[in-house]
Amino acid sequence: MFLPLFFLSGVEGRLLRPRGFAYVVSLFASLIVALTVTPALCSFLLPRSRTVRRGVEPIVVRGLKAGYEPILSATMTRWRPVALLCIAGLVLAGLALGRAGRAFLPDFNEGALTIGAVTFPGTSLEESNALGRMVEEILLRQPEIGATALRTGRAELDEHAQGVNAAEIDIRIDLLERSKEQFLDDLRRELSAVPGMNITIGQPISPTASITCFPGREPTSR
Repeated sequence: MFLPLFFLSGVEGRLLRPRGFAYVVSLFASLIVALTVTPALCSFLLPRSRTVRRGVEPIVVRGLKAGYEPILSATMTRWRPVALLCIAGLVLAGLALGRAGRAFLPDFNEGALTIGAVTFPGTSLEESNALGRMVEEILLRQPEIGATALRTGRAELDEHAQGVNAAEIDIRIDLLERSKEQFLDDLRRELSAVPGMNITIGQPISPTASITCFPGREPTSR
């Protein structure tokens, strides 16, 4: 059941493989307890219980046995149809599995994008801001984009510190006539006009959607 978890790659693999391993270890430990501790406790405690001494089963157990016994008898006498039915169910499950999606998570539509724009190390803050504003102007020409917010660099003591050669632009989108795929394709094509920047298009929560590298002129150094 948990074998496919160990073949996952990427973020989902790093997330779920340890959990699958922990569950398998827990099941193995439970099996050891069931084979050693549980029989010893049963031999020690059950002979002294009132149910065993009286020889009378609880009404719930008697009801379950009364319902299960005819079903078991009918199944054992007609095992061929039951086996064929199980095989047919297995084949149908395999066909359904072959047509199922293979992505761990569906494609999110968060209504927002995060644009990462990184230029050459050593670029001045003024030049990096100018390139960021150029990207903003291209973004605002898209009718689906309502607002942008530009951040250039991060503080040195920040968990995700970045130099002034890296900028992040948060944008809010409202898809109109174009689909998301067409919108992203057109956006990549428009952003290819920005020189000397490595531009990453992602979303705030889901993994990075696409990465596009644009080699260009050497920006001004400090």
